[in-house]
Amino acid sequence: MKIVNYVFFLFMLLTVFSFTNVVRVNAGTTIKENSKVTIPSKSVKPLSNKKKLTKTLQNNNPIIVKQGEKVLIKFSAKVEKLTLYDKNSKKIGYFPEGLVFDITKIIKTVKGEKLKIKYHQPKPPNNSIGSPPDLMSEIIKYAKIPRGLSNDPRFKIIHPGDRNEPANNSINNAVTVSAGNSRGSVGGGDDPYDYFSYTAPSGGFGYYVEISRLSGNIKLYSYDARPEDLTNDSNRLWVSLAPGAIFYIAVKPNSSYDKTEYEINIETRSIPDELEPNDDWSQAKPWGLSGTRFLCNVMTSEGSAPDRLQGGLWDTYRVEEHGGATMDVSLTNAGLPSTTKVYAAILDSAGHAIDSYNINNSSNGISFTYGPLPASALYIRFYNSSSTSTHDNLNPYGEGRGPACFTGTGYRLNITFH
Repeated sequence: MKIVNYVFFLFMLLTVFSFTNVVRVNAGTTIKENSKVTIPSKSVKPLSNKKKLTKTLQNNNPIIVKQGEKVLIKFSAKVEKLTLYDKNSKKIGYFPEGLVFDITKIIKTVKGEKLKIKYHQPKPPNNSIGSPPDLMSEIIKYAKIPRGLSNDPRFKIIHPGDRNEPANNSINNAVTVSAGNSRGSVGGGDDPYDYFSYTAPSGGFGYYVEISRLSGNIKLYSYDARPEDLTNDSNRLWVSLAPGAIFYIAVKPNSSYDKTEYEINIETRSIPDELEPNDDWSQAKPWGLSGTRFLCNVMTSEGSAPDRLQGGLWDTYRVEEHGGATMDVSLTNAGLPSTTKVYAAILDSAGHAIDSYNINNSSNGISFTYGPLPASALYIRFYNSSSTSTHDNLNPYGEGRGPACFTGTGYRLNITFH
C-alpha cells in the first residue's frame, strides 16, 4: 500500500509540472521553462573580498602623474574603453583597457589644463554572488593636469601655432616666426594647416633662407608675399629674399585625420654680394674691383611676377678705354643650377647691346674673346638663362637645398688685354 501511494504521488507531481508554462524564481525574475538557468546552490558563499572590491571601484579615480620621461594616467582598478577629451570635448585619445596608460604624446595636444576622461568599469557587487561580468558602468570624470607638468616643455608644447589656433589655419592670420626652431601640432581633421610668416633681415643685398622638417609626419609649402604658391610637398625648401621681404610657410599633415606634432627649422644666412646694385649699365662697377659677387637673384615683397623676382639678375661691369686691344674674358665658379647657363652681352657707352655670347658657356661660367675694343669705355653684362629681357630666368626659391649661386663663395671674373 505504501508503494502504491508513493507512485501515485510522483504521478501527480509530474502532471502538475507538465501543465505549468513558467515558474518564478526569486521574485521579479521570470524564467521560461526551456531556458538554461543556473541557480546557485546553497553551498556558494558570498565573495570574501566584496567590501574591498566595492571600495576599490568606488574610489577608482584617475590620477595624472609624471614618471621620468613619461606622463601616465593611473587607476586603482582595471578600466575599459578609456577615452580622453580636451576642454572643448574634442576626442584626443583612446585605450581599450588597462590600469596604467601612457599619455605622453597626447598631453602635448591638450588645450587648457583639464582632461575629460570617460571609461567603463564593473559595477560594485550588490548581492552575495556579485555582479554579472558584463554589467558595466560608464563614468565621466575630469582630471586636472598638475601645474608643474603643464609648464614642463617636455610634455606640453608651447608654440605660436598652438597658441593661435584656429586662427593660423588661414594664411591671412599666419603666425610670425624668426630664424630657429618652431614647434607645433597639426591635423586631426579640424586643423588642416599651420601658417607662418617670415620677414628677412634689413640691410645688405639678400638672404638665403632654408626651411627643413626636423620631426613630424608633415609636408612643407611656401608662398610669396601676394601670396602665390612657390613650392609644395617637401621636407626641405629654400627661398632667396631681398632685405625686409616677406614670405609664408605652410605646414600640412600627410594625413589630415591624424594629428601630428612637428618641429621645423628656419636657417638664414646673408648673400654677401658686395658689388650690388649693378644690374643696369648705369649702375655698372669697374670690372677690376675686388669683392664677393653672386650671379643670383632675390625676391621682393612688391609687385607681381616677374617684378617680384627682380634684384641681382644681371651683373654689369665697366671696361675702361683700351682702343684697338683685344680682351679675353673668363667667368668661373658661377654655381647656377644644371638647367641654367651663364651668358654675356657687350654694351656700348650708351648701354645698347652690340654683341652677345652663348658659346663656351655652362652653368658654372663662360669664356670668350672680344676685340678690337673701341677708344671709349664699354660694358659687359653677365646673366643667366637665355634672355636679357626677362626676370624669370632663375627662380629665387625651390625644394631641397639652393644652388651654389645662392650659397657658395661667389664667382670669379678675369679679363686680360692683348
